[in-house]
Amino acid sequence: MASRVADAGSLDATLRELAANVARATGAEAAMVVPLESGPPWFRLTGTFGLPEGYGEALQAAIQAKAQSPAVTEPPSLMADSAALILRLGVTPQSLAPFSTTFIDRDVRRRLLSDPAYGPVHRFAREATWDTVVSVPMVYHERQVGVVIAY
Repeated sequence: MASRVADAGSLDATLRELAANVARATGAEAAMVVPLESGPPWFRLTGTFGLPEGYGEALQAAIQAKAQSPAVTEPPSLMADSAALILRLGVTPQSLAPFSTTFIDRDVRRRLLSDPAYGPVHRFAREATWDTVVSVPMVYHERQVGVVIAY
């Protein structure tokens, strides 16, 4: 993997390769690597493998819409709601709490489809064969730098 990553030449290519290796190693259908950033937009849904073209952008749009909505609950009911909290609050211990431990999110498709704020991802959720999402924090030198998500 290291040689392919070195040859890839860009952070996005490196994250896509990491996502592909996560999916292969775990048997997941798809994976996404989400690096956290030090300022707005706080994170980018990038580094995807096995997800349909446009899914990351649609999920990012839905999360941004959800962040504007008073419907974001605490504690969040979906991992994507946690991302909306990050957009609303910034990267804070409170907003990162759901991402700081391994999180298993079940019955995701039904919950995404029942929430109008996630309208941009409804077409993807209807066709998805996965229904469980596992999120694992990426930590470097005791600092959380992102999240790896397996579908």
